[in-house]
Amino acid sequence: MMRIGQQIRTNLVALISLLVALSALGYTAWRQELTEDNRTLRVAAFSMLQTAEQLQSVVDFAHYDADLKAGNPIKGWGKVLYIRDLGIIMPPHVQKQARDLQRTWEQNWSVMEQDEAAAMRITQAIERLRAEVRVLLVSLQ
Repeated sequence: MMRIGQQIRTNLVALISLLVALSALGYTAWRQELTEDNRTLRVAAFSMLQTAEQLQSVVDFAHYDADLKAGNPIKGWGKVLYIRDLGIIMPPHVQKQARDLQRTWEQNWSVMEQDEAAAMRITQAIERLRAEVRVLLVSLQ
């Protein structure tokens, strides 16, 4: 009957190989999860940036061109709500800016056509959101 110490020495290469294989498997699983999280954030971030630009166009058409077709606040509401919904999966600093944009839109959309200050408040909220999304994109690994 072999002692445990002798069995370990006899099977040392197999045990080391098993440890290396388990370590590699654990690292690969962790890295794939991180990559998938980054991919999800990246897609959502680009979608937010695109939608924020579309919202800015709605504001600009409504205020500067008095074009109620292209500057229709109903379109703006849809874009604001989409940005807010995307914010759910974002880090807290982006979520905050998405909520701030929604609040700013709620308070100013009805007067943005005539009121320069209201249009600027919405534009500034959009810019703050875009800045936070850019910070997020740069931070992704």
